[in-house]
Amino acid sequence: MQNNSENNRGRSDYRFLPDSNEKLKEAVNKQRIINHSKIAVQTSFVYALEVIENTFGKLWGEDKADGEELTDSEIYWEDKFLQARKQIMDNGHKNIRKLEEILRKL
Repeated sequence: MQNNSENNRGRSDYRFLPDSNEKLKEAVNKQRIINHSKIAVQTSFVYALEVIENTFGKLWGEDKADGEELTDSEIYWEDKFLQARKQIMDNGHKNIRKLEEILRKL
């Protein structure tokens, strides 16, 4: 039977650190909180984009077969969507960096 440290090789989990190293445990916990927070924020804005794309994608020809030509209207709406998507992604990543900075200062 393997012990816990062998089962979790490569995991940076405070449960497998010696009790005497409280600062290292804190650092690992803090990094885990930062990582989970970043994932949660990113998931929220990426999912929002997916909802927009699934709901309005027909406006820019998402339902068309590959290689099928887009109408002028579809080209217009695809351009608008891509501009909005870029703004949402840029803002989301900027806020992830801000959140990470705030959490590191705690």
